[in-house]
Amino acid sequence: MGFRPDPRKADNLEKGRDTVWANAGATQVHLSEGKPQPQVLDGFVTLKYPSSSSLRALVSRAEENGVEAQYSDADPDHPIVTLFCPYGNRFVAEVGLGDPRGYQAEAEKALCNGISELTLHTKSSADLPSIAKFYTSVFGMTPDVTPEAVSVPFGPHQKLTFIQGPLLNSEYEDGKGPHISLYLNDLSSAWDNASALGLVYVNPRFKRKAATYEEAVDQCMFRVLDIVDPDTNRKIMRLEHEIRSKYKRDGLTMYKSYPFDS
Repeated sequence: MGFRPDPRKADNLEKGRDTVWANAGATQVHLSEGKPQPQVLDGFVTLKYPSSSSLRALVSRAEENGVEAQYSDADPDHPIVTLFCPYGNRFVAEVGLGDPRGYQAEAEKALCNGISELTLHTKSSADLPSIAKFYTSVFGMTPDVTPEAVSVPFGPHQKLTFIQGPLLNSEYEDGKGPHISLYLNDLSSAWDNASALGLVYVNPRFKRKAATYEEAVDQCMFRVLDIVDPDTNRKIMRLEHEIRSKYKRDGLTMYKSYPFDS
């Protein structure tokens, strides 16, 4: 895929076990060891690459590694590569820029410019308006809503999109399953909104835990496990969110993993 290993997890990569991080531009993927089995996302990940030639190089690398890759130039101005990892995860690669505001460690050397969109399946299109309400009520975001999809902007260069689709891999044990991370300028408001709906979650897998607001401020993060209808608190789907603060407790010092320049 042209990502680069994060040096902070170099020991795990060398040992061949535990979690590794892969960087591209301002984005990062955390890859668990896959016990008892690999995670497969109900949806797909959209990636940006510098040029059409880099897309063809991606196809060549995939074929060399026995990975299914389909190159389409049906629209000559918008070639697309679709890849399927050996476990069934789907990636869509297209030409485009990454987020210019900053980089993860070593990310400027990556062949991929970064993740631009994460598309997830939901059981019914009837749930899409409630999903939009969730992101507005809890995080203060302004989703784009159509009858077919909800797209939630995660900054100027990324979005999270929900569409109706098959749910084949949505049941996970506590502490497992895919999760997403996002940075907020206002951790306090998000905590208040999530706490009021009873959504604060502590994942037993990780050392950093935040069950109270004070712990969230100290840890610069807290977690939410479920997307709910904020009007009825009806659970719509499970998607763990790691909500990170841009700043440490002093409100001035940036959190150590914050990837942007300002």
